Amino acid sequence: MYDRINAGLDISSESLVLVLIHQETILPQKVFQNTSEGHLALLRFLGKHKTLIRLCFEPTGTYGL
Repeated sequence: MYDRINAGLDISSESLVLVLIHQETILPQKVFQNTSEGHLALLRFLGKHKTLIRLCFEPTGTYGL
């Protein structure tokens, strides 16, 4: 069985707000800018965890496209 982290990502025009839940513990949220640099920073941050992450996201407006 995997040691999995669940993640929620709220997407808005200016920011990406990430919340991680690991073993029923909610970790402090992280905020990334909704820019190319912010996207890379988010991917790097997620990659540091070295485990399976289930990510659910909620875009607002047309950002889901």
